Amino acid sequence: PSLVDILPIGLLVRCCILELKLSPASHHRIRLTLDPIHVNKRLSGKATLLRPGLVLSGCVDSVEDHGYVVSFGNLERNGFLSLANAEKYVEEFNQKRSLCVGQVLNCVVMPYKAPGLKTVPVSIGSDELNKITRIDGMLSFEMITAGMLVKGTVTQVLIDGLLVEFFDGFSGSISYLHLRDGSINTDDYRPNQKIKGRIVYVNATTKTAGLSLRKSLCSNEAHAFDGISIGDIFDAKIARVDPFLGVVVEADSGLRGFVHIARLSDARVEKIHGKKYKVGSEHKCRVLGFNTLDGVAILSMQKSVLEQPFIY
Repeated sequence: PSLVDILPIGLLVRCCILELKLSPASHHRIRLTLDPIHVNKRLSGKATLLRPGLVLSGCVDSVEDHGYVVSFGNLERNGFLSLANAEKYVEEFNQKRSLCVGQVLNCVVMPYKAPGLKTVPVSIGSDELNKITRIDGMLSFEMITAGMLVKGTVTQVLIDGLLVEFFDGFSGSISYLHLRDGSINTDDYRPNQKIKGRIVYVNATTKTAGLSLRKSLCSNEAHAFDGISIGDIFDAKIARVDPFLGVVVEADSGLRGFVHIARLSDARVEKIHGKKYKVGSEHKCRVLGFNTLDGVAILSMQKSVLEQPFIY
């Protein structure tokens, strides 16, 4: 099978940052990997942490008569995925083809009784991934992984998002782009409010996590952009201004987009201020791409971009 066959566009995957660097043209470049050896690195050599409920990356190591052996990288245990459990995933995401060796999967460890098992049962079904994560016993930060659906409590309401606590002691944050769908301000939130969100990233250095309350991500799905394509031009109103980063705009259709400060004008903009880019002002925008994780179209207001006959 080709790469697009086993990693279809729109499939949410877990990855790990390997390298941050600047290109010769001073563009930021981020090198990522899907390899479970790196994605599960914080769990390496800690087989006792492989408890039921844990969400982690795996890849098909071998195809057996009744299912698949799944490798977690350098962990001391493998997983076993039954054919019956994989059936729905194969139908929805794998074009009805059986899983193949090397295919990367998001896995949930299922309940098992014998503590010394070398192979633990796993699931890749949406029903399991969309359940609130519950892990018995004391938790360490190594067990907090992207993809977990957790319950939490708002600890602080900020202008640009929320601070939350989950699993009785772990800290996280929620960007204004990841509030409940339809809202990009925090006026509807208060301290001690209960929330349910999906962990979208984990920062091992600060031991904090980023969460999302977006309906699509809480359902383990990428945001869908229907009826719009790269190169489309439309009018939109500014809904939020970040003076040093850019603006969030909204179209009458409900489409939400983000214009980076460098894309506001062909002239250099150091800081967004004044009447031209105030909330409520209307501007012509052109679609450059899509951020399916944040649920926004990537846009430009530059005259030179608007006048281009094609966008590649």
